[in-house]
Amino acid sequence: MLSLSPRNAVGVGYAQNDRPLLDACKFSAAVGNALGALKSHADVVLAGEDGPGAVELIDRILADDLASVDAARARGSVTIGQRNDVTEALAQSGTVALIAGRSGGGKSTLLAGLMERLCAAGYQFCALDPEGDFEDMEQALMIGDGDYAPKGVDVMRLLRQPRQSVIANLMQLAFDERPLFAPRCSHRCSRRAHSPAARTG
Repeated sequence: MLSLSPRNAVGVGYAQNDRPLLDACKFSAAVGNALGALKSHADVVLAGEDGPGAVELIDRILADDLASVDAARARGSVTIGQRNDVTEALAQSGTVALIAGRSGGGKSTLLAGLMERLCAAGYQFCALDPEGDFEDMEQALMIGDGDYAPKGVDVMRLLRQPRQSVIANLMQLAFDERPLFAPRCSHRCSRRAHSPAARTG
């Protein structure tokens, strides 16, 4: 298993039987000589036919990771609500969002709804929960609780499974240690990725 998320995959096809592949991938493309039905279903239609079309797609990926294709971003956005008949959504990449407000104002409820929608859209998430607000979140596996502090290595191991979302309950960590939890997880992951054992398999 490659442990790759469909949300990080690109599918390219020619015939109608390629449609399930395109539906499973985050981004879909049809080569220039594909059937009309597949072209109308794909995010982008390539100019090249067959192999040259696939090369064209690879060149686009290398150029800007397909960020210039508006259709892919729209399909990957996560709806968070509507205001005045306008749908508010988070783009599938490059989004930094801040949710702030007074205690009891509904921040945790909003975050829980957002995490549910991320899962429904096929995304993986990792949440750091300092107060145990998300213990009942069925879509993710919780590491740590009121008696046990989570280990960064366990969190990172689980996140290598693209379909597994994780919540790290930080209640047992001292207040001054909580802000350091995420950087330490990232550091361990980076150190492992650069080790000789990790590079060779």
